[in-house]
Amino acid sequence: MNNPTTKNIPIIDLHSDTFYKKLFLSDYEEAKFLYIKKGDSYINIEENFHVTAEKIRKGNIRVSVQSLYLSNKNNEAPLKNGMKILSLIKKFIKDNNDFYQVYNIKDINENINKKYGILVSIEGLEIIENNLEFLELFYELGVRIVAPTWNRITPFMGNVIESYGLFNKGKELINKLNELKLIIDVSHMGEKEFYEVCNLARTPVIASHSNVWSINNHNRNLKDEQIKIIKELKGVIGINLSPSFLKPDKAINIENSEFPESYYWIYNIIDYLSSKFGDEIISFGADFDGIYLLPNGIYGIDFYSDFINFLIYKGLKIETIENICYKNFLNVFSTI
Repeated sequence: MNNPTTKNIPIIDLHSDTFYKKLFLSDYEEAKFLYIKKGDSYINIEENFHVTAEKIRKGNIRVSVQSLYLSNKNNEAPLKNGMKILSLIKKFIKDNNDFYQVYNIKDINENINKKYGILVSIEGLEIIENNLEFLELFYELGVRIVAPTWNRITPFMGNVIESYGLFNKGKELINKLNELKLIIDVSHMGEKEFYEVCNLARTPVIASHSNVWSINNHNRNLKDEQIKIIKELKGVIGINLSPSFLKPDKAINIENSEFPESYYWIYNIIDYLSSKFGDEIISFGADFDGIYLLPNGIYGIDFYSDFINFLIYKGLKIETIENICYKNFLNVFSTI
């Protein structure tokens, strides 16, 4: 479906959990026998990676942000297991000579049309074992985005399930993130955490994998006032492909059955954000390998190359598509 105009548009995806999944499967033999039901069939977890080197190449994913996320089991030894995930990332890069690790904007600018970058983030700060100085270590190892909370309470703050706001140590954390100029990711924060963090942040703020509450009122999605603040802070929102966050509460018009219904769901979010806040706030953050079930018609990170053609069908200009696909995040990343 690609044409010469679109096939070379780079993609930056702001959130995947591929290497956490690799660690989980390698550490727990029983995980290899896990299956999930999709429609009338069952999918083996081990055989269902959304992100692979081949899919990255096929989809022209020029930067994949990969998180140091810990499952509840891995969280029993968070620092050790976080380092194990980072080792898996570095081994993957070593084994694939057309991949590299992203440390700064210069790395991306020099390689955007030559190699495929892996940018490392942290999702849930259990990994630093309550020691803020370890953030400096992770910075040296290449972490540039930090989501301070997942769906567990940390010594720093609550979360989207139990929103208590920042604890005293949370204020110290934000000061440390400001000092290191690490991008703060507000996905998984509750509203109290969100507003308190944004008030203290002096470094870019993004929502790497969150959608729009006005379209789908899941508690992980962002309300308009939150989106407005992210725009004011010159951040971006990465559209999440989890069906429970993505599918609109109200039916939308599907005028061409050539394309999957899920493409219309994604476009619905793009259209809403563009019309109310401008397209400069939009990015992608699919949550590949962090979610088990993808929407029908999407099988992995390589779907983006076809989705670009859908955006052209919907009338978006190439300049707008380029902004959403990669330029908006580059504008954020260039400020740290």
